[in-house]
Amino acid sequence: MIVLDACVLIASADRSDEHHNAAATILATPEALAISALTRAEVLVDPPRATTAAWQQVLHDLGVKVLPLAEADMVALAGVRRRTRLKMPDAIVVYLAQRERAGLASFDARLLEAAAGLGLPIHAVDAR
Repeated sequence: MIVLDACVLIASADRSDEHHNAAATILATPEALAISALTRAEVLVDPPRATTAAWQQVLHDLGVKVLPLAEADMVALAGVRRRTRLKMPDAIVVYLAQRERAGLASFDARLLEAAAGLGLPIHAVDAR
């Protein structure tokens, strides 16, 4: 499984994004794809597709699983936030990758550095 950061999904939908091709490569993986509920909300704020419904259909077509956070996750999530000093949306992506024993995909250098420092498998493709 690969837990996706919002930037991967956003870049996949925007052909002018410098990471578009890299995002398409990541999304073409045979591995299962997952996002947090917060990541789903992030990509729906300003959907890169024609409508929110169309974007939700894209997520469905990709088979992207939305991973929940429960009360039992909060202490461990806070620990990831404290250790990495990442903003909460990024800390959630890192935490879920840890919890699910999954890889992580992003183009955010700070997020990738923090994830690698915690020993998470990183899925990043050079955008050029």
